[in-house]
Amino acid sequence: MGPKIVVVGVGNSGTKILGILINELLARIGYTNYHYEPLYWSGTTGEAGIVPNPAGVEEHKRFPLIADSSITEWPWMDDFIGNLSGLAKFIRAGSRIRFIERHPVKIIWITRELYSYLASMEKNFPRCLPDAGWHHRPGKYDDFKRIQELYPDAGLRPEEEFRVEVEAAWWHLHNIACLKAMDASQKIMHLRFETLCREPARCMKQIAEFIQVPYAETKSLSGVHPAPERNVSLSSRNIRIIEEMSGELNRALYPRDFLVR
Repeated sequence: MGPKIVVVGVGNSGTKILGILINELLARIGYTNYHYEPLYWSGTTGEAGIVPNPAGVEEHKRFPLIADSSITEWPWMDDFIGNLSGLAKFIRAGSRIRFIERHPVKIIWITRELYSYLASMEKNFPRCLPDAGWHHRPGKYDDFKRIQELYPDAGLRPEEEFRVEVEAAWWHLHNIACLKAMDASQKIMHLRFETLCREPARCMKQIAEFIQVPYAETKSLSGVHPAPERNVSLSSRNIRIIEEMSGELNRALYPRDFLVR
């Protein structure tokens, strides 16, 4: 059985490029299995080899986004991690990280500053297409109604003005669980997307040491560039709700001295 490496992070936060870079490191020592979003896609060769996995979607919909203490087992995840050899990347597993980190696995948790993340979502998915691209299209994964239960103040109407609050709730949901898990585990490494973009070689050397594989400058490293500055259009209501939900966590992950560099 080979190494067990898991990348977790919210979408649009650098999980894709990080997965590519780690997979290239692992491939140098003979481990090429790369499970790209295994709750949604089947395949072991990264994004290029995926096929739809309806069973994975149903598993995501069935299992709670936040499983309370009465739920001690997640058979699907236990089986997946138990048989993992190589790399897996998840953008919807952060809130369930305790079911991953109890295995002999190395986890790299990547974050993106909250307002940069929201701006990236807004930029990628234009306002003229209110149901296109946002992570939580009604009915797709049943996440709208589940977020509403967990974050009742977040607006869940279809207008873009309120959709941004749902994205902020999603960002908080997954990152707060990872932060709490990291405080109690030596299996989790936190990486900021902004730092990876600014200093990719240094970050990958740290990751190679953490996952205990030899470091080398792989082919995709030269394609990593500093993340662009982005601004998001927010109403006063948006700002109030987002700050109440996620502001404290954002400041914990991104202290002022980091943001002014």
